[in-house]
Amino acid sequence: MMSQELLFAGLHAVGLVAICTMAYGWFQRFVPHRIVRQLAIGGLLGTGAALSMTQPYIMMDGYQADSRNLFLAISAAFGGALSTLVSLTIAGLFRISMSGHGVLVGVATMTIACISAAIWTQATRSKRRRSWEAWVMLGAILSAPSLVIMAVFDLMDPSVVAARIAADMIGAVFFGRMFESELRRGNRERQLNLEASTDPLTGLPNRRALMDYIDHISPSERESMALLVVDADHFKSINDQHGHDVGDEVLKMIASSLSASIRQGDFAERFGGEEFAVLLRVDRPENGYEMAERLRRELSGFHEVSGKRINVTVSVGGVSLPPTKFDFQKVFRKADAALYAAKRLGRNCAVFV
Repeated sequence: MMSQELLFAGLHAVGLVAICTMAYGWFQRFVPHRIVRQLAIGGLLGTGAALSMTQPYIMMDGYQADSRNLFLAISAAFGGALSTLVSLTIAGLFRISMSGHGVLVGVATMTIACISAAIWTQATRSKRRRSWEAWVMLGAILSAPSLVIMAVFDLMDPSVVAARIAADMIGAVFFGRMFESELRRGNRERQLNLEASTDPLTGLPNRRALMDYIDHISPSERESMALLVVDADHFKSINDQHGHDVGDEVLKMIASSLSASIRQGDFAERFGGEEFAVLLRVDRPENGYEMAERLRRELSGFHEVSGKRINVTVSVGGVSLPPTKFDFQKVFRKADAALYAAKRLGRNCAVFV
């Protein structure tokens, strides 16, 4: 009977670990916002800790074991302080709802486990990948509160103590390594996605990122948005006179100035060559020219580039976005035509249509 209970409890814990690992991997790959991801991880592992209490293993009269502290420790190791707080809150409230004589002791041991795991996390954070010895140490640390309680209530049976420590150590290594694998996979995918949507020279988003951004603009937002196309004047002459290295530095300088000039919620990207595109919000469509001219003034002027003083000017063409769903290529061609109208007017000017 006891071995059957142990089997059921073990399978229950392994199933919870597998589900949490798959969900954690999904969060890593598809939840880009760090705080939202931490909240999700905290909720996931807090729920895992709560569910683990529903299938405990009665190790001896007066003492039962489950894997709640392991879920809380993993939350601290992979989610940070916010995740740990969420997990502890969920698990603590669930333990209180179960009532019984050991409520305060149960909540106290969970709190101690979270604090201990947080300290362990800080102590091992510098390592790119934690060794199995480090995870074994975490398991031993998680066993400590339970062993203290067993000692206080005179429940120190050697076989029970050994089983408790072994279960925590094996669980920590197994759970920790699985989460580390998902973390590395998620980091790789996010890095690949970032590289695929970022211009390597300037660090600005690229055309792919611009198209993704446009796809998520709501109709109400389109009514107050404008597209500006910015082009560096006489860029070929800069390359011919000063070299391509200086030309690259000029593009980086324009990109940096562009990022500093736009407001939060606006979007700037390098469209290709010496051409940049900006999507920005305007109070009224007629304010589009004012925004284009302001941007031109802020980007133009003499700049120190690679020890050389170079006069950099830009031309800007712009157009308001239509309030209904639109063909971006048509809108871009209209803005590009405005840009070339600015070039024909002598460059270093803005045209908004």
